[in-house]
Parts: sequence; C-alpha cells; structure tokens
Amino acid sequence: MLTHELVNYVVNHGNKWLRNVFRHYVQYLYYKRTISPETYGWLMEVVPSRSYRMDVRPYPINMDDLVKTMAYSKENHKLYYLIYRLMLEGGLRLSHALTLIESFKPDEVDYVINIGMLKSGFLDYVVREAQEVLKGASGRTVKAIIETGYLTVEEIEAVAVRLAEAGIHHVKTCTGYGPRGVAVEDVLVLKRALKERAKIKTAGGMRDRQAAQALINAGADIIGTSAAKHILKPDT
Repeated sequence: MLTHELVNYVVNHGNKWLRNVFRHYVQYLYYKRTISPETYGWLMEVVPSRSYRMDVRPYPINMDDLVKTMAYSKENHKLYYLIYRLMLEGGLRLSHALTLIESFKPDEVDYVINIGMLKSGFLDYVVREAQEVLKGASGRTVKAIIETGYLTVEEIEAVAVRLAEAGIHHVKTCTGYGPRGVAVEDVLVLKRALKERAKIKTAGGMRDRQAAQALINAGADIIGTSAAKHILKPDT
C-alpha cells in the first residue's frame, strides 16, 4: 500500500538510496497501470531521487611525459598500448576493448589510410602506417582503403604506387561511408598505377549487375557489395 506513512518513511530515511529504489518501484506500478497518472506524478514530485555531488579535480598532464609514456608502451607493452588507442580513438569502454581484442582473429585486415595526412602532403606517413599494419597483420592479407571520393586522380595514383611498394596486398576504393561510392574511373586509375603489383577491390554504391560488370571490365579483382544476392540473381 502506498500510504502517506510509507512515503514519509522513504523521504526521511537515512539511506538516500532507498528513494531511488522506491521511485523505480513507483515507475513499475505506473507501467503496470496499477496507479493513476495523478498518483504517479505526485510521488515523483514528493520523493526526490538521490542527489549526487560533482567532484571534479583537474589533473595537469605534461605532454612530454605523455609522449614518452606512449612510446615506451608501444615498444614494451603492445597490448596496453593497443587498449589505450582503442579507447582513445574508438571511444570504446575498457570491457569492450578487451572483448574486441580477445575475439579479433581475422584472416584478412582492412584499414582506412590516414586521409588527412595524405591530403596534407604527408605521403611518407601513410606509407609508414601501412608498414606498421603489415607488420601487425603477421602475414595476413591486408587491404588499404583509400576512400577515392576524397582524392584527386594524382593523389590516387601516388598513394596506390607507394602502398603497393610497401607490400599492401589490395588497394580498396571506398568504405561505403565517404562522399561517394566507387566509380569506373577510380578502377581505371588504380589499374594504370598499380600495374598488377597489388589487387584492386571496389566497394560502395554497387547495386546491380551492370555496375559490377563495368568495374570488373575496368580491372577490379574483387567486388565488395551488400547487394550480392540481387546482383547474382538470374535474369527472369
């Protein structure tokens, strides 16, 4: 029974968590339609939730120390370094990062090159990044996604050549989330630049057999698409 005596007991109890428990109970009763909207509104008003005290303590970070720590971790504690990078750059919680690492056993590795560095003229950085990925892949097939929609023809040619020289197995056109999908012109440029030194994988925007065939005719080795069933469906 939700009596006045019970409400007063909860509000004045020394353990403030009891108010939260009571509020959840009231919400359950309202969900089950055993109390009226008026009663629910009154109880939510007279039984406040437990208050929290915000305690923010600024902690100064020395950037030189941070750089040294990260360099040391990368060299001596690769697992800790990987976890930190996943949490920092991927926004993962610690438990999610650990689960991802534990279950991550791919036969192939796809990664997106640092497009910002490429557009800023730091092609050597992109090459070093590729070399690190190849080293970490331990012999697995590596596909570098260059996101052609952001690049000029000259940039596509330059990065494709350098990636092939670094040992990348496949140059992939798009993620499917960039400014556009793959175009036949992208494949023609890659075919001309790579000269069979790396395979070409296309992705993004292919929805029918005609588009897929055009990419294959242009020189694509692998077609990546979410519409495979539709593309491969026999003509009726």
